[in-house]
Amino acid sequence: MEDFHATLYVLYHYQISPFQYDKAAESIRTLQAKMAELNKAELPERLKARTEAFTTQRARLSKSVDELAGLLDGKDRTAILAAIEMMHAQYENLEKVF
Repeated sequence: MEDFHATLYVLYHYQISPFQYDKAAESIRTLQAKMAELNKAELPERLKARTEAFTTQRARLSKSVDELAGLLDGKDRTAILAAIEMMHAQYENLEKVF
């Protein structure tokens, strides 16, 4: 999650205001790769009780990353920014699991 957050932080705090499409698109593609790794992650034994909540919220985050990436070709600034906000919110919800 920390690795995912490192890229999300740059995207959210530096690349959307002002909106920098090329840099944001690169970060979003990086987030797709990091999400693929996060989807393989298993919780350590001490956190096993949170597995169901983690899995559910991780799936929501993954879906939001995919939806965001799907918007890149259209270059619709408004739609991309809204999808970044949604993905950021889903990440925050995943953090709340812990």
